[in-house]
Amino acid sequence: MRSALAGVQVRTRLIRSHPRPGRLFAQMLAGPQWSDIGPMRRVFQPGVGFDDCLRNGVAVHFEYDYRFAPDEKRDLSTMRFFLGIALPLGSR
Repeated sequence: MRSALAGVQVRTRLIRSHPRPGRLFAQMLAGPQWSDIGPMRRVFQPGVGFDDCLRNGVAVHFEYDYRFAPDEKRDLSTMRFFLGIALPLGSR
């Protein structure tokens, strides 16, 4: 299964009420999905998440998405959890 998705993301201002600052975000992605066993189809993938800002610009990225990929023969819709680390590039 392969896909090429693009979309928009909206996020809050930096939340500073906790010991470490962070941001909430929501996104909507869309694009084609294809495989060797089925035709290309359009999918939609909304998601929400949180970026936890650590020291020196490093951030931990938590994300939950759900991909809607219905088909007449087989429903390929699925959910996804993602955990990532973002490192700053360049100098301050």
